Amino acid sequence: MKKRTNKGLLISIGIIVLAVLAIYFIKNNKLNKNENYTKEQSELTEDINENTSENKTEENMEDKDSQSADEKAEAEITNSNFYIETEEELAALQDSDKPLMLMFGTPSCVYCNTMRPYVQQFADLYQESINIRYVDAQETPDLAYKYPIRGVPAFMYKSKEMLGYTPSDPIFQQLSNNGNQPSAYSESDSDQHDFTMTFGMMDEDLTRSLIEDLISHD
Repeated sequence: MKKRTNKGLLISIGIIVLAVLAIYFIKNNKLNKNENYTKEQSELTEDINENTSENKTEENMEDKDSQSADEKAEAEITNSNFYIETEEELAALQDSDKPLMLMFGTPSCVYCNTMRPYVQQFADLYQESINIRYVDAQETPDLAYKYPIRGVPAFMYKSKEMLGYTPSDPIFQQLSNNGNQPSAYSESDSDQHDFTMTFGMMDEDLTRSLIEDLISHD
C-alpha cells in the first residue's frame, strides 16, 4: 500500500514538473516573439524615419533650387535693359525709329507686379519692332512724372514717328470695355497729339493685341 502511494506521488510530481516546464517554454517562446516583434518594429520605425529625413532633405534641396532659380530670374529682369532710369535712356528711345511703350509701376502695386513679367516677355519677343520699357515711379519719380500719371499701372505710347498712338477700332473698343480708355496728350508748347496714355490693369491677351496694333500703327 505504501509503495503504491509513493508511486502515485512520484507520478504527480512528474506531472507538475512537466507542467511547469511547459509553462516556462511557452512564456519564453512568447517573450522571444515579442522581442523579435519589438526589434522588427524598431527597425521599421528607423527605416521610416530615415526615409522621411531623406525626403525632407530632398524637398528642402528642391525648394532651395527653386528659390535660387526664382531669384536668378528676378535678377536677370532687374539687370536687363527693360528698366530705364535716366533722361538719357529715355531720350535715346525717343530718337529710335521704333514705336515706344513705357510701363509705369511701383513695387507695392499688385497689378504692376502681375503685369510686369509678361510685359517684359513681350519686350523681348517684339524687340526688333518696338521698344518696351519699365519705369519705377517710386525709384525714379522725376522721370515718371514727366507724364500725367493718374495711378499705376500706367502706360505711355508713341508711334514710330514719335507721335501719339491712335488704337484701331477693335483695340479701342477692347480697351474701353476693360476700363483702359486711351487719352491723348500734348507735350509742353505743342498743339499736336504727341503721346497716348492708358491706365489700369490689362490681361496678357489684351496687352499683346495692343502691342501688335501699335507696331502696325500708321
